[in-house]
Amino acid sequence: MALARRNAARNRQDDRCQFVSGPVADHLADQLPQAKAVLVDPPRKGLESAVRQALIDLPVARLLYLSCDPATLARDLGVLSSNGPYRLESLQPFDFFPNTSHVETLAVLSS
Repeated sequence: MALARRNAARNRQDDRCQFVSGPVADHLADQLPQAKAVLVDPPRKGLESAVRQALIDLPVARLLYLSCDPATLARDLGVLSSNGPYRLESLQPFDFFPNTSHVETLAVLSS
């Protein structure tokens, strides 16, 4: 957290950024109404159902979803776009682990 705050200050963005630590489900109701963008990077199992529902109930203008599992990404994107206000703007795979079957994927959604 200290490095994130220092990086924001170094880039003169500290008045525009807020960093919160802890289980995401504990903070969503307080943080989402004022957020313009949210970055989620869930574990391989994908977003918890409570997190998906909070993102639907309290939509943000831009949602960036970084995933290490294409199957759970597809599931979560389906829920967020079919049951919620989001539409997929772009999808970009990244090969951070060459010569393995692992891929990271960044999905950008807007509401």
